[in-house]
Amino acid sequence: MQRVRQKNTSAESKLRRELHACGLRYRIHVPVLTKPRRVADVAFGGPRVAVFVDGCFWHGCPEHATWPRASNRLGHAASW
Repeated sequence: MQRVRQKNTSAESKLRRELHACGLRYRIHVPVLTKPRRVADVAFGGPRVAVFVDGCFWHGCPEHATWPRASNRLGHAASW
């Protein structure tokens, strides 16, 4: 899990670039106060909207995502 990037991924950068091009103001890496240890990738202050950008790893994309080697034994044994 340490090798999976947590911040400033390519998907986040593309989203931020488009938001900036549209003239929208936002903040990055904002803690979500109602959920401990959760950080929004992009947040809009006025309407209080938090955006979480999850990549292929978290959605299990068969083309790009791979299981961590240490978790393979445990994950497949638990039918993940």
